[in-house]
Amino acid sequence: MKKNTAYIPGISVLKEKRQNMVIMAAGNQRTQIFPALTVSIELRRCAQAVDLTWVSLGNSRIRNMCRKHQIHLIRSSINRKGNIKKVCQTVKETVQFTRMFGQNRPKAVVSFGGAECIPVLAAARFRSVPYYLYEQDSVPSLTSRIFGRGARKVFLGFPHAGPKPLHGAAELTGVPLRPVNRPYDEKVYSRGFDRKKKTILIISRQDQASLINPYLLFVVEQWISKGYQIVWQTGKCDYKSIKQRFYNNSGIFIFRNIKDLYPYYAASRLVICRAETSILSEIAYFGLPCIVIPRTTKKDNPLWINAGVVEMQGWGIRLVQDETLPQLLMEAAGNILEDDFRFELMCRKALDHAPLNAASRISRTICEDIFNRN
Repeated sequence: MKKNTAYIPGISVLKEKRQNMVIMAAGNQRTQIFPALTVSIELRRCAQAVDLTWVSLGNSRIRNMCRKHQIHLIRSSINRKGNIKKVCQTVKETVQFTRMFGQNRPKAVVSFGGAECIPVLAAARFRSVPYYLYEQDSVPSLTSRIFGRGARKVFLGFPHAGPKPLHGAAELTGVPLRPVNRPYDEKVYSRGFDRKKKTILIISRQDQASLINPYLLFVVEQWISKGYQIVWQTGKCDYKSIKQRFYNNSGIFIFRNIKDLYPYYAASRLVICRAETSILSEIAYFGLPCIVIPRTTKKDNPLWINAGVVEMQGWGIRLVQDETLPQLLMEAAGNILEDDFRFELMCRKALDHAPLNAASRISRTICEDIFNRN
């Protein structure tokens, strides 16, 4: 492959004729990138002749990823600040993709969310190119609601809930996750980490960490005094202050960011987290109970409803982020950690709702449709 990158808009577009081209459109978020990559890998296994093209902002991580997996990259610049500029860029890219699809028609477009997907989907609809949507949240995004009716299939990462309708043929597949590679060697853990201890994993996201971390300080101190082992991803903004506060405490492992959470899932007994579907799906994949603290209480917010779905399914507890959180968190965690029957029941329910083979189900549906169509 001589070239695996093409740029749009304003620089160049794909001019060479390509056979069996499938376009993967994804935003710049972790919850969009990794499901798209996992499905891309499965598509290659399903149909070796498929020619993959990735549409995204194309930061250094995405460029390296596309280079590693031999995926063409079309860079979008739609996600710039300013509503007027964003609208103008969307229109411009829609025209460019429409022209490109007229000259070099793809087999299909698969959208994983993000503003970058809109021009690709609009062009696909205009040129009658088959397209598929992946909706990660229980509440469908605006993009899914606009383009869902014309999609060949809408793949759902979480059960559809809430007042906002989703039109079109939908299938609950779960979130596409990379496979588990275990057993994990002791070398992947920090020095002094004891896999035999009851471990609580706290996942604070980088951009939201300071909103939740202050509520957890007292609770974590109490957990340490009771002999629990704590693994805490604090995020960037609170890392130094929390590290300093617990400097003399043993049994706590503090990270700014954990590159691979899988080994710590495997060694944990309980997870404290926000309500992003990718994290919740990984927790279910490992069969763990969780306590979910959405950053909002708005009844139509996807994060609030995601947490409600987990609580309804029986493997998580949803708590409100307010002054009552520390006390309620201690009580909820104690009920799970000290009651073996309840712990085992929640573990089983988590596994019952784990997204098994989501990537292969999505890729198989697409392959059978676009390559076996009469």
